[in-house]
Amino acid sequence: MKKDFDCVEMKRRIQAEIYAEIKDLSDEQRAEHTRRAVERGPLAAVWNRLRTREELARERPKRRDGV
Repeated sequence: MKKDFDCVEMKRRIQAEIYAEIKDLSDEQRAEHTRRAVERGPLAAVWNRLRTREELARERPKRRDGV
Protein backbone atom coordinates (compact mmCIF):
# COMPACT_ATOMS: atom_id res chain seq x y z
CA MET A 1 0.00 0.00 0.00
CA LYS A 2 1.44 3.35 -1.05
CA LYS A 3 1.04 6.33 1.24
CA ASP A 4 -0.44 9.41 -0.40
CA PHE A 5 0.30 11.67 2.53
CA ASP A 6 3.48 11.95 4.60
CA CYS A 7 2.63 13.54 7.95
CA VAL A 8 6.25 13.77 9.10
CA GLU A 9 7.33 15.49 5.88
CA MET A 10 4.47 17.99 6.22
CA LYS A 11 5.40 18.74 9.85
CA ARG A 12 9.05 19.32 8.93
CA ARG A 13 8.13 21.54 5.97
CA ILE A 14 5.80 23.69 8.08
CA GLN A 15 8.40 23.99 10.85
CA ALA A 16 11.01 25.09 8.29
CA GLU A 17 8.61 27.73 6.93
CA ILE A 18 7.88 29.07 10.41
CA TYR A 19 11.59 29.12 11.28
CA ALA A 20 12.34 31.09 8.11
CA GLU A 21 9.69 33.64 9.13
CA ILE A 22 10.90 34.14 12.71
CA LYS A 23 14.65 33.40 12.73
CA ASP A 24 15.68 37.07 12.66
CA LEU A 25 13.01 38.36 15.05
CA SER A 26 13.53 39.44 18.65
CA ASP A 27 11.77 37.55 21.45
CA GLU A 28 9.08 40.24 21.59
CA GLN A 29 8.56 40.10 17.83
CA ARG A 30 8.34 36.29 17.95
CA ALA A 31 5.71 36.51 20.67
CA GLU A 32 3.71 38.99 18.57
CA HIS A 33 4.07 36.79 15.47
CA THR A 34 2.77 33.79 17.44
CA ARG A 35 -0.13 35.79 18.89
CA ARG A 36 -1.20 36.94 15.42
CA ALA A 37 -0.89 33.40 14.02
CA VAL A 38 -3.06 32.00 16.81
CA GLU A 39 -5.69 34.71 16.29
CA ARG A 40 -5.89 33.88 12.55
CA GLY A 41 -5.47 30.11 12.76
CA PRO A 42 -8.01 27.29 12.66
CA LEU A 43 -8.36 27.25 16.45
CA ALA A 44 -8.86 31.02 16.78
CA ALA A 45 -12.46 30.69 17.99
CA VAL A 46 -11.44 28.28 20.76
CA TRP A 47 -8.51 30.52 21.78
CA ASN A 48 -10.75 33.60 21.91
CA ARG A 49 -13.35 31.81 24.05
CA LEU A 50 -10.66 30.72 26.51
CA ARG A 51 -9.11 34.16 26.59
CA THR A 52 -12.50 35.80 27.17
CA ARG A 53 -13.24 33.37 30.01
CA GLU A 54 -9.90 34.19 31.66
CA GLU A 55 -10.47 37.94 31.27
CA LEU A 56 -13.93 37.65 32.83
CA ALA A 57 -12.53 35.67 35.74
CA ARG A 58 -9.90 38.35 36.41
CA GLU A 59 -12.51 41.11 36.32
CA ARG A 60 -14.98 39.29 38.56
CA PRO A 61 -14.79 40.63 42.14
CA LYS A 62 -13.63 38.15 44.77
CA ARG A 63 -16.13 37.05 47.40
CA ARG A 64 -15.28 37.58 51.07
CA ASP A 65 -15.07 33.85 51.74
CA GLY A 66 -12.15 33.67 49.27
CA VAL A 67 -14.03 31.98 46.44
